[in-house]
Amino acid sequence: MASTATSPAAEAGSKAVAAMREALVAAGADAYYLPHGDEHANEYLSPHHERIAFVSGFTGSAGTVVVTATQTLLWTDGRYYLQAENQLYPGWKLMRSHAELAPGAWLKAEGHTRVASPASTLGHATAARLKAHGCSLALLDDNPVDSVWNASGSRPLPARAPIVPLATTYTGEDAASKIARISAAVHSAGYAAVLVTALDEIAWLLNCRGSDIPYNPVFLSVALVLTPEAKTQLDASHAVTLWLDDPNGCRLDEEGRSSLAAANVNIVPVLNQAHIATALEAAAAAGNVWLDGRTVPMAYASVVECKAQSATSPINDAKSIKNATELEGLRACHLRDGAALTRFMYALESRISAGDTLSECEAAAMLEHERSIEADYVSLSFETISSSGPNGAVIHYAPQAETARVLAADEPYLVDSGGQYLDGTTDVTRCRVFSSPSAHMKRCYTRVLQGHIALATAYLWRDGLDYRHGTGHGVGAYLNVHEGPHLISYRAAANNPPLKAGMTVTNEPGYYEDGAFGFRIENVMLVVPAATPHNFDATDFLAFETITFAPLARDLIDVALLSQAERDWVDAYHQQVLDHLTPRMASDEQRAWLGQACASLGA
Repeated sequence: MASTATSPAAEAGSKAVAAMREALVAAGADAYYLPHGDEHANEYLSPHHERIAFVSGFTGSAGTVVVTATQTLLWTDGRYYLQAENQLYPGWKLMRSHAELAPGAWLKAEGHTRVASPASTLGHATAARLKAHGCSLALLDDNPVDSVWNASGSRPLPARAPIVPLATTYTGEDAASKIARISAAVHSAGYAAVLVTALDEIAWLLNCRGSDIPYNPVFLSVALVLTPEAKTQLDASHAVTLWLDDPNGCRLDEEGRSSLAAANVNIVPVLNQAHIATALEAAAAAGNVWLDGRTVPMAYASVVECKAQSATSPINDAKSIKNATELEGLRACHLRDGAALTRFMYALESRISAGDTLSECEAAAMLEHERSIEADYVSLSFETISSSGPNGAVIHYAPQAETARVLAADEPYLVDSGGQYLDGTTDVTRCRVFSSPSAHMKRCYTRVLQGHIALATAYLWRDGLDYRHGTGHGVGAYLNVHEGPHLISYRAAANNPPLKAGMTVTNEPGYYEDGAFGFRIENVMLVVPAATPHNFDATDFLAFETITFAPLARDLIDVALLSQAERDWVDAYHQQVLDHLTPRMASDEQRAWLGQACASLGA
């Protein structure tokens, strides 16, 4: 149930809803459509762009708002149902994505087919889906939510953090080479240019990193890449134009400016959509422009719609396949990260056993400290999900100091966390139990473990269990913790690309019992060539290489449910954990604890 209390924040949100209703009336529309993403379709947002949180109270990383004359609705997926129920302001209705019509279908069914939405944040692909449901669009130049938020005086300032170059010792390829490779792909596909609005793609292409969005080493920007042919035809001086919000010209130091200049990148220190649209229109004179409809807003797509082609960005595909240097870095940072997580689990169990009182926030801080002392550590890769007992059932739970639960010996503890390192990004989930678990808990955890071993939900289904989130997503190389274009999910689209050697993917089945507990086991894997005795039809077979190493919750495993092959898998994995992490422990006590945590299931 949504909150019934009225707070100053809820009152401000109500003013924004009223402004949206005024805007839809002025546009002659039936509904106002507000997507979660910002001007770059980011999943994770800077505080300055958390518009849905401002209007509704919901802070999850996935959601869509629809406002009509009489209704305020929020769509989100199964990761966030419990969170949305707790956070939504009075008067809001939660639309569960697995049970309700999608927003476009709902608008059509309700007869709300004239839809107003800001051109700056409505993605080209989203607009196409709305049109496919019979909706006509009223694209707004201004966002009424921004007007109310700015007037309230509570809106955080836009981020303008330093932008730093990342050395080729970490990237394995310089920016000039990447630009040439992408430009060739654009030309080969028959385009004159590609507009890049996805921030992780820009960071990857230019070998630069920032911190404009918490936990994501990216910087707010837009890039236009011309093919050599288009550059010649347009008499352009640079292969790439990069727009930044940098009016004082101080976000890049001399090394950063020199590295971009060497890659033939022109820096424009103003991130202005009208200016970018003008440049895009000029580029279209040389031929068709490649737009990724998932990330490019209508503010740009509508300018060159007749000459634009919407397809997945070539940078997205190139970025997802890690080179040898990136793979080496990912393996290395996961070893350091696993050592930090293991030291944390030892310290946590020791303190709980000693009767210490620890909150979920204090536990998260302990883990962050252990990561921070590892080499090449930069930051967390997302806000740590530190959840005890029933909070573990809130899939993307984030503890707050004023409401954090105290860890209890008789409740399972789930921690999903990760780090950003100069040589890679990590994402790992482990569960612990500090006393004897119930038979039901052990059965549920063991079914999750079997699902993890098999990368399948069949073992959970045997007991009528399941989970409402994907099983696997890509992970960046010192980039975003969620990376496409591939995924392993019941929600995967028909055009979900196949896995390729060099990709990363997580393996993270779970089970969540509302009001009781949550279990998830997550490792990062590399997609690697398989060593097979035969090579049928010259097929390049693939395999998974697990690079996450940290003890599983041995006390939660019901060994009787496991086959001999599954027991052997657990023992072999724990032997790898021992081999990799024992030398990285800081004391004899830590090494002894690790040995017990990884003891053979037959012991």
